[in-house]
Amino acid sequence: MANTQLRKSGFILTMGEILVKIMATKPGQSFRQPGTLVGPYASGAPAIFIDQVAKVGSPGAMIGCVGDDDFGALNVERLRADGVDVSGIAVIKSATTGSSTCMP
Repeated sequence: MANTQLRKSGFILTMGEILVKIMATKPGQSFRQPGTLVGPYASGAPAIFIDQVAKVGSPGAMIGCVGDDDFGALNVERLRADGVDVSGIAVIKSATTGSSTCMP
C-alpha cells in the first residue's frame, strides 16, 4: 500500500480479524451431534466492512493476518477480487485461519 494512496481523500483503512463462518442449516440445530452445515463464508466484521467499501467503489485496504490454508486463501482472494488492497494481510505459515459457527 503506497503512502500516496493513504493521503488520498476518502481512502479507508481497516484492521482486525479475518475468518470464515460455517453455519448450521436448521434453527436450534445442536453441534453436539452430526448435522448439515453450509459454508465456509468469508467473514470477520472488519473484512466484511472493507469488502463493502470496495464494492461501492471507494478505495480501501485491510491489515490483518490469515493462516496459510484454504480458508485464508478464500478470504484474501475474495477481498482482492472485490478491489481491496490486500498488501497489508500477512499469511502465517504456522497458523490456521480463524473460524466461527452459528445457527440460523
